[in-house]
Amino acid sequence: LITGASSHLGEALVSTAIARDHRVIACSRRPMAAKSNDPRMLVQLDGMDLSQDAALESLRDVVRERFTGPFSVVNYMGHFPGYVDIAQLPPMVAREVMESNFMTLYGVAHVLLPLMIEQGAGEFVNFSAHSQYQCYPKMGAFNCAKAAVEALTVSLSNEYLRAGVRANCFALATMLTPEEQQMKPKGDHAHWLLP
Repeated sequence: LITGASSHLGEALVSTAIARDHRVIACSRRPMAAKSNDPRMLVQLDGMDLSQDAALESLRDVVRERFTGPFSVVNYMGHFPGYVDIAQLPPMVAREVMESNFMTLYGVAHVLLPLMIEQGAGEFVNFSAHSQYQCYPKMGAFNCAKAAVEALTVSLSNEYLRAGVRANCFALATMLTPEEQQMKPKGDHAHWLLP
C-alpha cells in the first residue's frame, strides 16, 4: 500500500514497485496517472481522503481483499503549506497540515494494524523531513507534523514489534520538484533529492 501516490515521490514509488513485480494499492486524494493496465499489479484509489473514517474503512476492506499475507504500508501522505511564519499561518491551516501528515497516518495504522497482526506481520515505512531537526523558519506547522510522524513511528515499533510489525521512518531532504523550485528559486537545487 502506497499512500500519497499522486506526489512526485509517490508516483516514483508506485512505478518502482510495479517494475519489481510487487502488487500495489496506490492511494491518493488527487487523481493519479495510470501506472499499469494490469489490475493484478495495481489498484488505484483516487479521491481517498484518509482523514475520513469511511475512507479508512474502505481502504481496510480493499487491503483485506488484496493482501492475504504480510504487507507493507509506504506512507508519503502530507500537505506542505509553503514557507509561512507562524504569525501568518492561520491555526486552521496548521490543523490541516497536522491532519494530512500525522492524523492520516494514525488513522491508517489504526485500521490496518489488526489486519497486519491477523495476517502474521507487516511493515510501516514512513517519510518525514530533515527540516524538523533544524526547525527551519517559516516551516513551524510542517516541522511539528513531521516530528509527530516520527514519534508515531517509534510508538508503532515499540508497541507492535513483538507482534511482527516493523516501523521505520526516513527524514528526506528537499525534493527537486517544479513546485519546490518555484517556492525557492535561489535554493541549492544541485543538492536536492530527485523523486
